[in-house]
Amino acid sequence: MVAILGPSTSGAVAATSQTLYAAGLAHISPSATRTSLTKGTNREATPGFFRVVPDDSVQGPTDARFMAKNLKAKKVVLIDAQEPYSVGLADATQATLKSLGVTTIRESVNVSQSDFSSIVTKVPSDTDIVFAPFQQPPKAQTLAQQLIEQGKKAKVFGGDGTNDSDKFKVPGSYVSNFAGPIDSIPYDKAIIAGWKKDNPGATLGSFGPPAYGAAQVAMAAISKACAAGHGKLASRKAVIKQVKSVQIKNWILGGSFRFSSKTNDPFNGRFTIFQIQSDGKYKVVA
Repeated sequence: MVAILGPSTSGAVAATSQTLYAAGLAHISPSATRTSLTKGTNREATPGFFRVVPDDSVQGPTDARFMAKNLKAKKVVLIDAQEPYSVGLADATQATLKSLGVTTIRESVNVSQSDFSSIVTKVPSDTDIVFAPFQQPPKAQTLAQQLIEQGKKAKVFGGDGTNDSDKFKVPGSYVSNFAGPIDSIPYDKAIIAGWKKDNPGATLGSFGPPAYGAAQVAMAAISKACAAGHGKLASRKAVIKQVKSVQIKNWILGGSFRFSSKTNDPFNGRFTIFQIQSDGKYKVVA
């Protein structure tokens, strides 16, 4: 073992990065977005951690600007789940909303809570959006249904953790994610065809493509480390040394890929926003 694909969640990265780095292992996540893993004065991850998706300091402002400028939202209720990912994303979104003149109300629920009826009763009738940075899509589904049941006009806007068209599918709701649809990218067609052949009947989601990209980065870094060692891998840490220099021309999510010169994050990463349609399908709206 010379590299790790993952961890997938921000909490898992924070809990394991020191151990993985001490073992000399590069760990490349396709989905952990907590900002403090790679940025700030108290970074939770080590220099051995890399991610191929942008972080919540990108997601929060992206979501907030869409609410304010595209949806013309005047009042937004933000509900965090009292855990670091959720609180951090809610904070980033709320700060940008306030800067854009949007009225915000902050609520919190326990991370294990699955009934939001009591919170929904607190949502003012003139609220436009309820922002739900949860990590479980069924909870966003329940929240959206309970808003409807109580006659609230507000639409749910979920973060990347709620992106699952099988589990969060209330029409009119919104979802942001670090991966847009890839089926329109010409050089991805062969990859998709191969995946469909091996996974008949399965639906291509948003989390698989970044995982493929993380594997590409890992293999490229290993190849570079072996080349530097004249055909031999000097050590696990030789892989860590090479990850940052990896560049991929035809990136599975579109365009090209390289890391930021300042952090172990992708350069110019962006989030895609979807709206859930009447048939439950996710339509790109930004």
